[in-house]
Amino acid sequence: MQAACLAGAVLQRVRRSCAAITASGQRSGCTSRPAARSPRPTSPRTWRAAVDLTLCTDAGEELDMGTKVNASPEESDLARYTAAPNISAKASANRRLLADALPAVGMVNYPTEWWHWSYGDRYWATASGAAAARYGPAGW
Repeated sequence: MQAACLAGAVLQRVRRSCAAITASGQRSGCTSRPAARSPRPTSPRTWRAAVDLTLCTDAGEELDMGTKVNASPEESDLARYTAAPNISAKASANRRLLADALPAVGMVNYPTEWWHWSYGDRYWATASGAAAARYGPAGW
């Protein structure tokens, strides 16, 4: 799976889009979810409630984030964790850019994967203190 690469201008659009989604409560391909738990395990990516993100230059070159997206715990020496102490100062600063921008529009990070951000799924409900998840697979 390929992560979305966020350049400066794109990150601004993501902030505005996420704010609009948060305000409207609408998501393409998703339905409102009345309960915090889904009846069967499903990936939040299948209903667009989670996304893998990284940062890149305007030319599309990925910035140093400390590990590649989807790095395993073993190959990354646990540096895949969002708050990993064993990454460079530049990688840490780049992770902070995501960590500062995305929660401001309601997204939450899955702390064992610096690249994984959610809005409206079960993890988001738990991490944000929401009474229930907002989105789940359509038709259940």
